[in-house]
Amino acid sequence: MDPVGSFTDFTGTGNAFGLPFVPSAATDPTGMLTSGLSSMTMQYAAQQEADLDWAMDWSAPDHGHSRLDNKWVTLSFLEGVGEHFGIDWMWNGRAGGSGGDGPAMAGVAGGGKAGKGRSKLKGVPRHVYNMLKKEFKANKMRYWRREMAERGNKYLPEQRQRVRIENKPPRDGKNIPMDIHHKKGLYEGGTNEFDNLEFLTEEAHRRGANFKIKHSGLFK
Repeated sequence: MDPVGSFTDFTGTGNAFGLPFVPSAATDPTGMLTSGLSSMTMQYAAQQEADLDWAMDWSAPDHGHSRLDNKWVTLSFLEGVGEHFGIDWMWNGRAGGSGGDGPAMAGVAGGGKAGKGRSKLKGVPRHVYNMLKKEFKANKMRYWRREMAERGNKYLPEQRQRVRIENKPPRDGKNIPMDIHHKKGLYEGGTNEFDNLEFLTEEAHRRGANFKIKHSGLFK
């Protein structure tokens, strides 16, 4: 998934991502830089696919594409660095935390604390898990639009409007954006298929004891 060839050009004559050098065994002996840039490339490709869906969905709002800011560049790079060392804390943070707590989330609301924890993948290849995570992040609003189309009567008019018009997750009664939960976690072989998704308030999804209930596989 490299639509612009930026990652696969590492062995060519051009410098990937405009770097002043070509990443190679000599300039990147540990492979950490390559992992970070690979993560950026995969995230960019996922956003290209999401933008294609947006362009073909006439019901989507005009600003529902991925070109609104460039925060994803830093976040995806640091995610790749964390994955290079086999840890999730750079992106995901502590179990039960309010948002990501790792250093990759510094500057993001609620993020920036290093709650370190080793990966707990349950027989799922890391590259498969990473691709599914990126797919989920890139298509989150697409899932919300389908939820509103199929079960919109469960939500208040202002919640439906927030998804359909503002292209943002609905807010709960405490004015906190709602979450999407994987019934079978990606880390244990779950998928992003719609029937594996559950739409919950933040409290029901990951606050206090609810986090352990909803993510019991992490504690086995």
